[in-house]
Amino acid sequence: MKIYPVFLFLLLYNTSVFAQTVFPDFLQGTWQMDDKEIYEHWNILNENSMKGVSYAVDKEQFVIFEYLDLVRSNDAVIYTAFAVGANDGRGIPFTMTRSDSIFIFVNYQHDFPKIIVYNKLSDNEIAVTISDEGDNELSWILRKISH
Repeated sequence: MKIYPVFLFLLLYNTSVFAQTVFPDFLQGTWQMDDKEIYEHWNILNENSMKGVSYAVDKEQFVIFEYLDLVRSNDAVIYTAFAVGANDGRGIPFTMTRSDSIFIFVNYQHDFPKIIVYNKLSDNEIAVTISDEGDNELSWILRKISH
């Protein structure tokens, strides 16, 4: 069998492109939950790292729920949630298992959630779902309000 250089290049090029992990940098900015004063804000630190925070505004006071990290290391992306007042300040890591327009993060050892899904509906709208693989599931829509 004869392998032509162009074919070999295309084969290697496609393998390397598909092996790359998509990083959810579209999250950059502030997102608001529909009809609620609940927000998620993300900042890009570099091409492999983002920091986020989820919070509410109650009577002009900020109430922080979680601090969030997204870090790409090699071919893995880890989403870590640091819930305020829980887990002795330790983060709960979730590993990304799917990435295109739907980003799925899992940690089957955690009680709830075990699965976090960010579904990019458009540049200005995402659906978020958290679940435990069973009957416990919460979903909401976030709309981008600033970049």
